[in-house]
Amino acid sequence: MKRWCVVFMTIIMMNSSFLAQLEAQNYRHYETSNPSELKCYADLVQDELKAQLILNLPSLDELPSYPPFVFNGVIDKSRGEALMQTFNQEFQLKFQLAQKQILNLKLVQDNKQLDLPLLGLTWNHGNLPLKVIHRKKNQALFSMKETPKAVVDILFPLPQWTIDPHINDSILFSVYLNYFGTQFPKGKTVQQAIDQQIDEFVKTYITENQTYYDKTLPDAAFSWERTYSFGVMCNTQNLFCIKILNYAFTGGAHGMEVSKYLTFNLKNGSFINLFEQLNTEKQDQIIQLISKKLSESYAQGNHGNLVEAGFFSEQIELSHQIYVTPFGLGFVYQPYEIAPYSFGIIDVFVPKEKILPMLKDNCFLRTWFNSI
Repeated sequence: MKRWCVVFMTIIMMNSSFLAQLEAQNYRHYETSNPSELKCYADLVQDELKAQLILNLPSLDELPSYPPFVFNGVIDKSRGEALMQTFNQEFQLKFQLAQKQILNLKLVQDNKQLDLPLLGLTWNHGNLPLKVIHRKKNQALFSMKETPKAVVDILFPLPQWTIDPHINDSILFSVYLNYFGTQFPKGKTVQQAIDQQIDEFVKTYITENQTYYDKTLPDAAFSWERTYSFGVMCNTQNLFCIKILNYAFTGGAHGMEVSKYLTFNLKNGSFINLFEQLNTEKQDQIIQLISKKLSESYAQGNHGNLVEAGFFSEQIELSHQIYVTPFGLGFVYQPYEIAPYSFGIIDVFVPKEKILPMLKDNCFLRTWFNSI
């Protein structure tokens, strides 16, 4: 399952349920310190044992137009040594975490190694600080020893923009709405609002399962799971782009994971619709770029034929789920959108030099790309 979790302090409660919380300034943004070296960006979320790092690199001969790397792994607390890998285990990342730097950064693929420059902790390039809130609850269906249960695990990014609280609230309310599909409740703290979502999920779980529980069936048939997490795709030069991952299993053959992407202008807190930055007259050309990349990634053994490779159609629609990095745009397709569930979430990255001609004249994104 394409997600990750952080270690949490547990508080054992009655009826085999517990609620755990982790709040810390455990998100950090890094950029290449030396302007004469390869420009790289890293966004790290870390706790005592687990960590996630999203690494953005420009197109290289070794890695032409590769999408952001999402690494998960461990960082030794005493020595700062890190060993992480991508979900498919194709790439490994090794580095030394110092107080304000990432040292000896090495990207490894098979027997090849790419040495990357030193990255420094950066908060003065128009970056949004975040406070990570982690709330988790296990709720047993019954009080008996062997019983199904519901698990809710929420990792939430709380903006800490101190320059203008109105900007902070604008981003918070938008992120909350896209996490839970409902407006942020008035008069509540973020923690209280998240706990309300957990309580509603648990209540629904008990109501819908206690009456129909059958001991002759496997416990898993009556166990539910809901997780929310996030990743920072871009956080520099007054532009913030976040990925929201939502996984749910409430019975059936398998769970379902979907991703959403939100982009904000940190100068005023406004939401930027990346789809509307695209030139409508050039959408067919963007689709051609996406289709070509899909063929290269999934259909090389089928002579570029996407249908033979398992896709639903040769004709791909332009996704509205788009993220931005300093090096280009990513177009994301959910499971079942253009291919079967087994393909998972499909991410097609188009580098900046190819997407720039496809943007509207004088739009925000064109100006931003040209400024970095």
